[in-house]
Amino acid sequence: MSTRSETLRIIIAAQDSASKPLRIVQTEVKRLGETMSRWLKRGAAAAAVAFGAAIVAAGRFSAAMSRVQAVSRATGGDLALLRDSALAMGRTTRFSATEAAEGLTLLAQAGFSARDAAKALPGVLAAAAAENMNLGRAVEIVSQALVQFGKPADDSGKIANLLASGAAASVTSIENLGQALTFAGGVASNMNVPIQDAVTALALFAKGGEDSTRAGTALRNILIKMAAPTNAAKEVLDS
Repeated sequence: MSTRSETLRIIIAAQDSASKPLRIVQTEVKRLGETMSRWLKRGAAAAAVAFGAAIVAAGRFSAAMSRVQAVSRATGGDLALLRDSALAMGRTTRFSATEAAEGLTLLAQAGFSARDAAKALPGVLAAAAAENMNLGRAVEIVSQALVQFGKPADDSGKIANLLASGAAASVTSIENLGQALTFAGGVASNMNVPIQDAVTALALFAKGGEDSTRAGTALRNILIKMAAPTNAAKEVLDS
């Protein structure tokens, strides 16, 4: 009888010894399952937020492109070109595709054709990014310079770089140089003065402490006097 009791005790002890690790494993598996469930829920929530944000962004871009189409009256291939241009700027600049589309609308309002607007957009965005400038103001400055000096739309990048370089060299701003060109750009262009020389002169005036209005007016007056010099000045120039 005692032998049977001893055998039964050993069997029970063995079962208890075997079940303890099993319970530990079961507990860890349960914890792992709960952790994975929480991760999955968080991932699903993040994915839902990202998806929602993408839907909102797509809606805003679509609305912005509708405004581009309404203002530019572009259709077919021209509209596709504008759309691709806005998307490309959204990928390669600090501006979103929607902001780039707003720039296209402003260019169309300034009288640019669909193709010219697409060509001018990179320079406009570059000018705006250089000084955190309002897009509307950047369009005014770049488009004014292009028109004044008879430059093609795809020179907008060169114009933006020229203005940025002039501003940096004279401790002024692109906006101030653009404002100065409002006064002097037309006269300079009529006298066949290259825009590079006009901007350099305005930058020198700015470096000397002149504000945009005085700098532009001073350069305009100098150019006008050179175009119609007094008799004394003419003698000096001819000598």
